[in-house]
Amino acid sequence: MRAPSGMPKLSRRSRILLIVAVIIAALLLIGPRLLGAYIDWLWFGAIGFREVFSTILLTRIALFFVVGLVVGAIVFGALLLAYRMRPVFVPVSGPHDPIARYRTVVMSRLKLFGLGIPIVVGVISGLVAQSKWAMIQLFLNGGSFGIEDPQFHKDVGFYAFDLPFIQFVLSWLFAAVLVAFFVNLVTHYVFGGLRLAGRDGTLTKAARAQLAILAGTFLLLKAVSYWFDRYSLLTATDKEPTFTGMGYTDANAVLPSKLVLMAIAIICAGAFFAAIVLRDLRIPALATALMVLSSILVGAAWPLVVEQFSVKPNAADKERTYIERNIQATREAYGITKDNVTYVDYPGVGTKAPQDVPADVTTIANTRLLDPNLLSPTFTQQQQLQNFYGFPSKLAVDRYTIDGKKQDYVVAAREMSPSNLTGNQTDWINKYTVYTHGDGFIAAPANQVTASGPDSKANAGGYPIYKVSDLASQKSGNELIKVTQPRIYYGEVIAKPKPDYAIVGGKDDGQGREYDGQGAKYTYTGSGGVSIGNWFNRLAFAAKYGERNILFSGAIGSDSKILFDRDPRDRVQKVAPWLTTDGSAYPAVVGGRIVWIVDGYTTLDNFPYAQRTSLEGAVADSVDTTTGRPLPKKEVSYIRNSVKAVVDAYDGTVKLYQVDKNDPVLKAWMKTFPGTVQPESAIDKVPGLREHFRYPEDLFKVQREMLAKYHVSDPVQFFNGNGFWSVPNDPTVDTNQKQPPYYVIAGNPDTGKPEFELTSPMNGFNRQLLSAYISVDSDPENYGKFTVLQLPTQVQTQGPQQAQNTMKSDPRVSSDKTLFQSNKIQYGNLLTLPIADGGILYVEPLYAENSGDSSGSTFPQLSRVLVSYSVGNNKVIVGYAPALAEALSQVFGPGAANSATAPSPEPQPQSPAPGQPATPPTSPTTPSPEPTPAPAPTAPAPAGEAAAVGQLNAALQNLSKAQSSGDFNAYGQALAQLQTAIDNYEKVTGNTGTGASPAPAPSGGGN
Repeated sequence: MRAPSGMPKLSRRSRILLIVAVIIAALLLIGPRLLGAYIDWLWFGAIGFREVFSTILLTRIALFFVVGLVVGAIVFGALLLAYRMRPVFVPVSGPHDPIARYRTVVMSRLKLFGLGIPIVVGVISGLVAQSKWAMIQLFLNGGSFGIEDPQFHKDVGFYAFDLPFIQFVLSWLFAAVLVAFFVNLVTHYVFGGLRLAGRDGTLTKAARAQLAILAGTFLLLKAVSYWFDRYSLLTATDKEPTFTGMGYTDANAVLPSKLVLMAIAIICAGAFFAAIVLRDLRIPALATALMVLSSILVGAAWPLVVEQFSVKPNAADKERTYIERNIQATREAYGITKDNVTYVDYPGVGTKAPQDVPADVTTIANTRLLDPNLLSPTFTQQQQLQNFYGFPSKLAVDRYTIDGKKQDYVVAAREMSPSNLTGNQTDWINKYTVYTHGDGFIAAPANQVTASGPDSKANAGGYPIYKVSDLASQKSGNELIKVTQPRIYYGEVIAKPKPDYAIVGGKDDGQGREYDGQGAKYTYTGSGGVSIGNWFNRLAFAAKYGERNILFSGAIGSDSKILFDRDPRDRVQKVAPWLTTDGSAYPAVVGGRIVWIVDGYTTLDNFPYAQRTSLEGAVADSVDTTTGRPLPKKEVSYIRNSVKAVVDAYDGTVKLYQVDKNDPVLKAWMKTFPGTVQPESAIDKVPGLREHFRYPEDLFKVQREMLAKYHVSDPVQFFNGNGFWSVPNDPTVDTNQKQPPYYVIAGNPDTGKPEFELTSPMNGFNRQLLSAYISVDSDPENYGKFTVLQLPTQVQTQGPQQAQNTMKSDPRVSSDKTLFQSNKIQYGNLLTLPIADGGILYVEPLYAENSGDSSGSTFPQLSRVLVSYSVGNNKVIVGYAPALAEALSQVFGPGAANSATAPSPEPQPQSPAPGQPATPPTSPTTPSPEPTPAPAPTAPAPAGEAAAVGQLNAALQNLSKAQSSGDFNAYGQALAQLQTAIDNYEKVTGNTGTGASPAPAPSGGGN
C-alpha cells in the first residue's frame, strides 16, 4: 500500500514572500487601530479624561483575554483528549481512503492544528466579547435601585446589572462547549475513534465518554439557562403593542414550563453521563428525543393553548394584574410618576378675559414670534459678516434675565463654516491654519421683530432684533450679554465637513496667522488641542488625515496644536461613551464665556415590566436636525437625563455635571470612572450655569409618548385603549410628521411670573380634537415638574391641525394669496397656549420670502400673525394681522392687546458684504420698554351712509395699490383700514356681517 503523499513544500523564496505578505497584511489591519489608539491616548490626555481611555482599554483587553483563554482552553482540551485517546491501530478502507490523507496532513502539522484551531477560536471569541465592556463594568459597579419586582421580589438592580452578566457567561459557555463538541467529534473521526463504515458504525469507549460528557455539560448549562430565563420573562415584548413584561400566559404557563424543562434537561444530562459506563447509545438518543419533544410540547404548545383558549377570550380580566404592573413600572422607568407629574382638569373653554388673568398677561407679552427652525437663513443673511461664517440650520431657544426681566431668545453662535470657503480660501494653509474659528454670540428676543421704517418700500419690518456679542461689540462696549471670549473654535457647524481639524499656534513670530476680523490676526492661546510640535506626532496626524502638508508645512512650529473632534456632542460622547447624548447642543453665555450645553442620558433596556420604546422613533418629528446626529437605533425601557455636559467653545474643555442624585445607573458609572462626573453641588460654583439648563427635547418626546398611554391608570381602560392620546402631526408641513415640542415663556398660574417651559399639545387617540396639554418646567426652582392639563371629552376643542385649517380658510388669509403669489410662504411654529382660565389660544407666525429672487439672498420675513381661539359651541374666532397686538384685538378686543409686544421701531442692521468692515449692530443697549400695543390705523367715523361708502371706496383703492406694490406692511395697514371702514358701514346701515369683522370678547370680561 502506498503511503499518502504529504503537502507540497514551499521554496525558501516563497516562504520569505509569504512572511512579508503576512506582515504587510497585519500592518494594514492592525496599524490603523494602533495609530487610532495612540491619537485617542493623546486626545484624552489633552482633555483631561485619560482615565476613561485607560479604563475602557484595560477592560477590553481583560475581557478579550479572559473569554479568549476560556473558550480556547475548552476547545484545546477537547482536541487534546481526542488526540491522546485515539485508537492505536486504525484500519484503512483502501488506497484512496480520504480520511487517511487528512490524518497524514494533521500528523505532519500537529502543532499547527492542535494550537492553531483553539487560538483562532479564542481570538475570534475575545474580539467579539470585548465589545461588552460596558456590561462588565455595570456588573462590577452596579448597586440596588431600592425597587423590587412584584413577581420574584428581586431588586431591579439584579435585572439591570447582574442578569446581563450571567446571560453573557452562559452564552459563551454554550458556544465553547458546542464548538468543543464538534471539534472533538471531528478529531475522533479523523483518528479512527468514530467510524461510519459497517451497519452500525464504531465508536470507541474514549470517544463515547468524551462526547457524552460534552453533551451532558451542554444540557446542564441549558438547565441553568432555563432557571435564569424565568427572570427574562419580566422584560418580554411578545405582548406588544399592548404592554411589555410578564403576562398571564407567562406567569401560568411559560414560567412553570421553564421549571419542567429545567428538570428534564437535568434528567437528560444524567442520561448522557450514564452513557459513559453504559454501551447502549439508545439511552442518550432517547434523552435527546425527550428534550426535543418536551421543548415543543411543554415549551411551545402548552403556552399557546393557554393563550388561545384561556387568555384571549377574557384578556382584559386575565391581564389586569400584569397591566397594573406594567403601568407602575413604566411610570417609574421614564420618570413620569405622580411625584413628577401633576394632572389638572382643564375646561377647554375660557371663563375670563385674558387681560384679567395675571398669568395670561405674562404669557401674551412673551408670545414667541420667531421660529428657530426657519430663521437660520435670516440670521445668515443679516449676521454672517463674512462668507466663511455660518449658523446651524436649526437655531436654539434659551432665556436670559437682563435688568431683572426674564425673556426667551433665539440664540446662535456665529461659527466658522469650512464648507462656505471658496476660491483661494480652500487652500490647505488657509482652510486649516487661517480660517480656524468663529466670532460671536447672537441673540434675538423671541417675541419682538422690527417695524417698518419711514420708507415703506424698504420693507424693513418683520426681522429679528439682534443682541450681538462679538469682537466688534466688545471694542465698542455695546453688549447686553457680556462675552469675554467671543472666539469659537468648537461647534456644530465648524465640525460638520470632514476632515474636522484645525492647526493653531504656529511659529511665535508675534504676527499671528489666524483670521480675527477685518485686518486682524490672532494666535490661539487656549489649553485645548493636541501638541504637534514634535515630528512623531506630526507623522501620526499626517497618517491619520492622509495629509503630507502636516509634515512639511512651515506654518507648524514647536508650539502648534491640532484641534479635532470639535463637535460638542462628539466630544461628550467620546469622554462618556456610556451616555446617550441628545440630538442637539445649544450655545449659552455663562460667566462671560460661550459654552455648548449637551444633555446626556443613562438608559437600560431591561427594566422589569417597563414598556420598551425606540429612541429613534420616539424623537422623530418634522424638525430637520442637519447638524446633529439622530439618537441610536435602539430600544430602551429606562431613561434619565442624569448628566449635563458643558463644552467650552474656545478651548473645548468638557465638564460633566450630575443632575440626578437618585439614578442608580449614573452611580454605577461614577464608580467606574471616579472623578469624571462632578457632583451636583459643583454646578452652583459656576454662576449662571444652572439658569441655562433646559429640559431636553429628546427626553420630553420620549416621555410624552409614554404619557399618551400611561396617564391611564385603570387596567381595563388601558387594555381597551380608552382615553389614550396621540402626538399631533405638525400642521405647518405637508408630511405626516409629529409636531415638535416648543419652548415658551408662560405665566405661572399662581404668581403670574414668567416660567421657561417645554410644551406640547396632545390629541385624542386617532382624533384631531385636543385632549391634553403637557408642559414641563425648565427653571431651577421646579425643574422637571410636569403639568398635564386634561380636557373633558364632551368639549370639542380644536387640535393643532384643525386650528391651522380654520386659520388658513379665513377669508382674509385667502384674499392675501394674490399678494403672496410671487412669494414663498412658510408657516412658523404653531404655539398652543392655555389662557383665559380654561381656554386654548393658538398663535402662528407667517413668514414670506421672495421666491422670484434667484440670487439666493432672500430670507424669511415675519409678515403676519395668525391667532385662533375657541369660545365654545364649536365657535372659533380667528385673528389675522401684521402684528400680534392687532390680531389679539380682533379676537378679544383691544384690552387683551395691551400685553402683546409691539414691533420695534429700531432700523434693522444689515450684515456688511464680505470683505467690508463689520459695524456694530444698532440694537438698543437697554431692554425694550414695557410692550405696548401697536396702533392700528383708524379712520374717522362717518357722518352718514354716504360718508361710510366713500370710506369703503378709499380703503379698497388703498388695498389695490398695496397689492400691486408688493409691500406687506402697507398691505396690512390697508387691510386694517378696510376692516375699519366695513365696521363703520355696518354700524351706519345696521347690517351685520361675518368674515373679517372683529369678534366680541368672550364671556367673563373684556372690552
